[in-house]
Amino acid sequence: PSIGPSVTDTRHVVPKRHRLVVEFDTSTNPTDLTTVNDTSEMGNDGTLIGNAYYSIGDKAFTGFPSSSSNYINGHLSGVSGAYAHTQSYWINGVDATPRVAFTLGAETGSYSFANLYWYTGSGAGWVLNADSAASATWVEAIQDNRWYHVVLTYDGGTSTGSYKLYIDGEYKTPTTAISITTSLALPSNPEYRIGRNNTTQWYNGMVSNPKVYSVALEPSEVKKLYNLGR
Repeated sequence: PSIGPSVTDTRHVVPKRHRLVVEFDTSTNPTDLTTVNDTSEMGNDGTLIGNAYYSIGDKAFTGFPSSSSNYINGHLSGVSGAYAHTQSYWINGVDATPRVAFTLGAETGSYSFANLYWYTGSGAGWVLNADSAASATWVEAIQDNRWYHVVLTYDGGTSTGSYKLYIDGEYKTPTTAISITTSLALPSNPEYRIGRNNTTQWYNGMVSNPKVYSVALEPSEVKKLYNLGR
């Protein structure tokens, strides 16, 4: 017997759950004082730094603006190198300054991190930044006070198709073609950060339901994540 949705109703099942390495289920309170509990059961818990906090009303992490000293961080145990993975999260909030809501890795100048940043100024859109390993731009309007589901996948390779961006469940074709220099080279047990990058870019907004998978999700799986909502 079971309680809840039918086990055969895949609309209610998080895709490839066995490949999750970080998951913060913000539909409930995922924090315990300063610790953010990793609901993937992999033990990659996060830590609230500075004024970062979980907003019960918004069901999201926030408190990042005004300083790069406010964020959430943790580490992925046993991970390094050209790590095939998926970054998935919901964001709300943009302005004319480039902002980063999620980063995997550390900025050492040696192809050692991957993130997206975005802004609403001239040429507004989304930008891939992979520490010189890869880059690309997707130019399109971004609205403030609106939730977006953002997914970045990396398959571990060095082709122009190794990175893919999905917004609200839909694959996005780059406006500026993806440029590849080499494969990603994450440090051992790389840090992840919610609400900022490694240096000066913080995020002026909210982040909800962040996940990291140890595989590049397929388009149908990304769509399923979006359909599940926040």
